[in-house]
Amino acid sequence: MSKLTAWLSPTLICTMGLVLACSLLFVFDANSLDYQRQAIAEGQWWRLITGNFNHTNLWHLVMNMAGLLVIVSLFEQHFSPLKLVGLILILALLQGLGLYIFYPNTLGYVGLSGVLHGIFGYGAVFDIYKGIKMGYWLLVGLIAKIGYEQVFGASMMSV
Repeated sequence: MSKLTAWLSPTLICTMGLVLACSLLFVFDANSLDYQRQAIAEGQWWRLITGNFNHTNLWHLVMNMAGLLVIVSLFEQHFSPLKLVGLILILALLQGLGLYIFYPNTLGYVGLSGVLHGIFGYGAVFDIYKGIKMGYWLLVGLIAKIGYEQVFGASMMSV
């Protein structure tokens, strides 16, 4: 086995497929997939999921894709490709539903940040479950980050 194939596990290859898909959506400006509350209310339910995969600008895309690669690399031992894809789709749906139900003033949304938080939380909880004590610190850090953003707002770099 070559060094490259040893480094590129099936889970990381799957992750790179998502990076490619998000990049293509950005290049082709697929606004018809954005989370748009009015369009969802009119029956375009897929936007609950697909809005997570579009991005506002190149910096937003690059930061989200880098975050995805780092988070999946950090917690790779907890995922198979199928489990990761399933988790991402479930988290994307929950993100969209959460916005739709609990944040009615949010008319539009794009980006993978909510899904990234979910993957990170899942990985930290699995670390704790497997006896990896660093998982507690990672989970506390995640809660602190989300709490800070709820009080002071998210970074303006993604707008």
